[in-house]
Amino acid sequence: MKAALVTYRGHADVIREVAWSPNGRYIASASSDKTVHVWNMTSGNIILTYRGHSKAVSGVTWSPDGSQIASGSYDKQVHILAAGNGVRVFSSPDHQYRVSVVAWSPDGQRIAAGNGNRVDTWDVATGDDLISYPDVWGAVEDIAWSPDGRYLAAASASSRVQIWSVASGKLVFRCLGYPSYIWAVAWSPDGQRIAFGTGRTIVQEKESRVYSIWIEVWEVATKTCLVAYRYADEASAELVSSNYVSAIAWSPDGRWIGSANRGEVQVWDAVNGVQRCTYKGHSGWVGSLAWSPDSSRIASGGSDKTVQIWRPE
Repeated sequence: MKAALVTYRGHADVIREVAWSPNGRYIASASSDKTVHVWNMTSGNIILTYRGHSKAVSGVTWSPDGSQIASGSYDKQVHILAAGNGVRVFSSPDHQYRVSVVAWSPDGQRIAAGNGNRVDTWDVATGDDLISYPDVWGAVEDIAWSPDGRYLAAASASSRVQIWSVASGKLVFRCLGYPSYIWAVAWSPDGQRIAFGTGRTIVQEKESRVYSIWIEVWEVATKTCLVAYRYADEASAELVSSNYVSAIAWSPDGRWIGSANRGEVQVWDAVNGVQRCTYKGHSGWVGSLAWSPDSSRIASGGSDKTVQIWRPE
């Protein structure tokens, strides 16, 4: 079995999100223990701890230049802090619902936050509200900016993926009709494709089920599915009821897609869907993935309160 290169054990509760710094030196991790930690990805030594939230921290994202970090929390707020010393430089007004995820735009000028069934955006420099996307079908589970910043994608609890034009706020793409939650969505580095995953029971006999989990890759311009990565699992009803794709991350070099389901992480060939490897180092479910900027390593965080860095080979 693959071994972790580094295991970070500094948090006291579930890891909700991990984010790799743009320079590749640090990891920011958000936890249900109400904190954000920034630590050295080589040694695991902690650099700073941010304790400004009053409830679980559900999302964390770096500014593109690496100078700031944004965090979103169940306390309905988004905070921006200086990456060097952890000093808070901005607090958003309370959102209507708890913040589930945050994402910084590629140009560094905007932040998007999912709360309830809407996505809000605002100007980082002024704090002014920008376009809101209130018509998400179901609670927002994940959001992702396209690499050129022209589009914003959201995955929702109503089993839909939606993409809007950032300039106009208009919906330009929607995938619907899936039988289970869609928890994660990721753009390809060239901005032409998106990946998302889900799961469903396809056969049920007595106390056994065959549970199909799959990832789909779509070409946005043509609205066509290019490839689906599928596999089935036989297990008890209690076990498979929570089996779904919980995180997706596309490698920066475009070659690989990392996905998490239950307590495992898989790495797939982004073109043909062939599975490259499986990582089983966590003792609980894995809810967050982040590739290093050079695509050589993955950071994964989960319910076992650890963040693990490992090499997908």
